[in-house]
Order: sequence, then structure tokens, then C-alpha cells
Amino acid sequence: MLFGDWSAGAEVVPNERAERIASWLASGPVTATPPLADRAAWEAFGKKVGPGLVAEAEKFLPEEPPALPDELYLSREGTMREYNVPYGERRTRLALFVLAEGITNQGKYTTAAERELSAILSERTWSMPPHDLDLGKFKGELEDVDLGVAMRAAGVATAVSILKDQLPAELKPMAERLNRTSASSSHRAAGRVANSPARYSVSSPSCAARASVVANRGSS
Repeated sequence: MLFGDWSAGAEVVPNERAERIASWLASGPVTATPPLADRAAWEAFGKKVGPGLVAEAEKFLPEEPPALPDELYLSREGTMREYNVPYGERRTRLALFVLAEGITNQGKYTTAAERELSAILSERTWSMPPHDLDLGKFKGELEDVDLGVAMRAAGVATAVSILKDQLPAELKPMAERLNRTSASSSHRAAGRVANSPARYSVSSPSCAARASVVANRGSS
């Protein structure tokens, strides 16, 4: 082990105590956001930020996700802002659509959220160029959950946890997997997908491919 055998001499927790601790835990996954079915929570949230947030989401409805061609990632000209700006806009738009749907609960923003999810899941890597100067992640040679990957994984996991009942069939496996695993293992799986395009065929245009990878490999 990296830091030695930390378990040497450690006290073994009796089964009775372990079971008592386990009884304090929720039976299912716990997220920071309520499900769409909890209308009281979403209505309260909507009263605080609803009009402005929904209006912001409305502006983006007609637009396709910002383009993120490989050329922008590979370019070492300028400040890399050319890639980082649309990269951040995709995450912001996904959050806006999901929250707007939570507030309105009319299905109007679900399709837009699915479109952003599909675009994000189709990205060659979730890392940002400054975190991948040798292109190891871009080429699928390095697996590393850096800040960009973690933020993308958190955004995807949150969106899926909120919209899971409204997701199309090809995204259902991801929702089911996120319901069965802890946030850390889900994010670790997302990191594998994000950093290993060659291994997991992330370059394929099919959104279902990425969903199935997260669904089938999240606990490994």
C-alpha cells in the first residue's frame, strides 16, 4: 500500500455495531437536489429564483450545444479560452435546463437537457487543455479525475438523478447505475469514460455507448 498497512492493529467493528450504524444511513442514494416528484421543494425553489432562471433557460432553448471540435482542444495558440468558454457553457446550459424543468415540470426543458447531456457524453475527454498538456487524456493513455472531469461528472450525475424518470431509453442504464452506486464510484466511472475515449469508444456519436459504460463499469 502507498502509506503502508493502515489496518494493522485496527479494531474490528462488531457486527452489531456495524448494523446499528448502517441503520442510520438512507436506504437509497442521497443527492443535494430533490426529485421532480417533490413538487413542494421545487415550488419553494421556484419562488426564490424561478422567473430569472427560467427566463435564462428559455433564451438557450432554440440553440444547439456550443461546438467543441478537437481542433480547439489541440490548439496551443492564444489563452485556451477558445475551448474553455464553450466547455463551461455546456455545463451551465445543462444545469439551467434541468433546474428550469424542475421548477416548471412541464417537459418543456427535458429535451434540451437531453441534448446537452448527449453533447457532453460525446466529448472526447472531459478534461480541459491546461490539465492535459501532453494530450495523454485526449489520446486515452491516461486516466485521471482532475477538476474539469470531476465537475463534469458531478453535473451529469446530478442531472441524471433529477431527470431519471424522464430520460429516454438509451440513458436509463446510467440512471439505474447512479441509483445503485455511491457518488464517488459513479464519478470514478465517469472519469474513466472521460479520459479513455479509445478504450470506451467515446468518439462514437452514440450517447448510449457512454451511458452503458457508466452503467456497467461504475463499481469496478
